[in-house]
Amino acid sequence: MIDLAVEYYKDKNDADKKGAAFYVKGCILEEYSKDIPNALLAYKEAEKCIPSMNDKHYVARIYSSLGYINQCSFNFELAKEYYQKAVQANIDGKDTAAQTSNLLNLLQLYHIFHDTDSVNQCITKLLQFSSSLKDSILQSKIYHNIAVSKMYQEKYEEAESFFSCALHISPASPPYKTMSGLAQLYIKRGQKERADSLFQNALLSKDLSLRAYIYNQLYDEAWKAENYKKIAQYARLYIDTSDSIYNSHLHQEVLKVQRKYDHMQLLYQKSRQTNIIYSSIIIIFIVSGILWFLFIQYKKKRKEENEKLRAEIAELVEVLDKMSTSCNKTQKELQDQINALKSKQEKDVLMSPEEYAAIQNTIDKLTKEKEQNEKEQHQEYEKLQAQFEALNQKLKEVDLKSATPFPKCYLQEKWTFDS
Repeated sequence: MIDLAVEYYKDKNDADKKGAAFYVKGCILEEYSKDIPNALLAYKEAEKCIPSMNDKHYVARIYSSLGYINQCSFNFELAKEYYQKAVQANIDGKDTAAQTSNLLNLLQLYHIFHDTDSVNQCITKLLQFSSSLKDSILQSKIYHNIAVSKMYQEKYEEAESFFSCALHISPASPPYKTMSGLAQLYIKRGQKERADSLFQNALLSKDLSLRAYIYNQLYDEAWKAENYKKIAQYARLYIDTSDSIYNSHLHQEVLKVQRKYDHMQLLYQKSRQTNIIYSSIIIIFIVSGILWFLFIQYKKKRKEENEKLRAEIAELVEVLDKMSTSCNKTQKELQDQINALKSKQEKDVLMSPEEYAAIQNTIDKLTKEKEQNEKEQHQEYEKLQAQFEALNQKLKEVDLKSATPFPKCYLQEKWTFDS
């Protein structure tokens, strides 16, 4: 059934459901099938979903399960990292009970690493949580682990007090671990008979790790008493039990799976970085190509506009030239007629007054016509000149943008008419 769920959510865009499905599959493989390597594979698949998951409760469970498998397989450093991540997820998800369980696991690891400061911090937090918890089993575990810590610190009275609390709170099933811890405390305080009795009761536990620990303690006591028969007996029991623990958790297989996933994760990160670099280069080339294309189009448009303005200015210059030539010619013809009539008046002394007046009237008409013609031509010139200046200014603006200067002869030339 869980395989159906995993297959269903495998290709779905739902990280929470996908991660939960792989997590449950890992639990089934670990707890019921005892298939630790494949359980680890399932947990690692669930871990890949964590960056996109919003359900902090499942995130914490995934990290906690990975920590537990690595702890049982003696990968203590990696186990500590996973438990720390689980605690942070518990804090984010406001799950005090789960946070307590992960702190208990971290407390054991901090003892292995002899990290006294972290041990004390864990104890402080656990004591804060203990009063608010309703789970008697979890409360019993808190007091038991604190008692063990106090015993390592040689604070035997405090340790015995916490062991007593753990025994008192513990539910109906025999608290074998607490019995074993209290037995060890009695050994340190020289109460050997009470310790042996508790150890023998604790050996009824099915917990292989606990039994191996007890055999080791009994072996040490037999060695001190120089009881060689019991030394050989407990040494054999300890070795057999330890081998069973080692084999049950498939230490080498777990390491192989972990290294495989670490290698895959490293390759994935390198591949992602390479893809980002290549994508960035491609985007830069595309953007550069687009910008270059737009620049070429802009230059082309400016060139066409420039050429169009040049053509209009050249056409206007030609019109002005023709108008100037035509105006000068017309004015010269009128002036020639006026000069001819004036010369006739001066040379013909026998001209009658009526004829003189007629010539003078003609001269006046020609003079007036010349002035009127000059005025009209000047008005037309002013109009064309204004049009030229506007085109000239526009061309200057285009030239500044396109950096193609216009010939100075066009920009500076002025036209004047002969009077």
